[in-house]
Amino acid sequence: MIGEKYTESHPIMMDFNNSLIEIYALLAKEEKKRLILPISEKNIEIADNHYGDNSIYTLRHYLAISSNCILNLRAG
Repeated sequence: MIGEKYTESHPIMMDFNNSLIEIYALLAKEEKKRLILPISEKNIEIADNHYGDNSIYTLRHYLAISSNCILNLRAG
């Protein structure tokens, strides 16, 4: 619904995507956890396009993807 009201590349999608990441991280199913990385990469793409690569908003998403990768390594 959010993607229809805005576009898939609108900055508001990053908040929705972050919620999906949190939900998928809590699920025990491995196939859902594999969706976290592509969603995080999409957030970085959106942030780069709207804020630029030197923005603190973009850095936030780079830190989130790094954190997700570290957590997956610890869990695996």
